[in-house]
Amino acid sequence: MAHPAERAIWLREEVPAAPGDVFLANREIGHFYPWDGSLHIVLEPGLADAAVAARWAEVRPVALAGLAPRSRVVVYGPRDESEVDVTFSLIADAVRRASGRTGRMVILGAGCE
Repeated sequence: MAHPAERAIWLREEVPAAPGDVFLANREIGHFYPWDGSLHIVLEPGLADAAVAARWAEVRPVALAGLAPRSRVVVYGPRDESEVDVTFSLIADAVRRASGRTGRMVILGAGCE
């Protein structure tokens, strides 16, 4: 759940929600950390694995400890326009998934080093 200083991404109440692990809490899809621009978000499990493998994200420590699904990741803060595009596509995919729509549009290139 987002801290008051963080900006959250929510699925509107009038939009039907998908079943399963698609939210951090209530209808919150993710939130940005203001100190570094990174994003805590729930991704589709295969996409989360791909984002981690491509170094765009890391699995949350609570998930590494087995206390939460590994699809809850932190996406690193973008440093330039191309990284903003990738971050936006990850967010768009998470919103589509949370609303029950299918079809991935994310293309991951080299991640943050």
